[in-house]
Amino acid sequence: MKSFIKYDRHDEEWDLCLNDKDKKRKAESWMMDGTLDKWRHERMLKLLKPFLRDKSCKWLTIGDGRCGTDANYILRKGCEVHATDISDKLLRIGSEKGFIKSYGAENAENLSFDDNSYDYVLIKEAFHHLPRPWLGLYEAFRVC
Repeated sequence: MKSFIKYDRHDEEWDLCLNDKDKKRKAESWMMDGTLDKWRHERMLKLLKPFLRDKSCKWLTIGDGRCGTDANYILRKGCEVHATDISDKLLRIGSEKGFIKSYGAENAENLSFDDNSYDYVLIKEAFHHLPRPWLGLYEAFRVC
């Protein structure tokens, strides 16, 4: 029996964020200051402060499809960052609005970057979405 891994569930979810009225309103709030959601994520991201002191470091975010919110935090701290997700639909919106600068669609289990391309890789809330998380972790270590 052939095994099939479905990678595009988030792609379908991001379509809803673009086309469903209620989900679109929620998605637009991800880039707003002063929301409970923003506070919750910033609370988690504050743990990165010691690593963000060196502004010359290059960062990669994996599973950052919510318009690049994790990359935006790192960017606001003055570091270079490239946001990725299995789908670039919402990352494109984040880029068009100036929320992030650099982004791309990437499968975390098979990243297109060379070995040692980044100083840090952040996978904040996406690891449990990976069909084969150990491959994603290997790839994070490989490019870092």
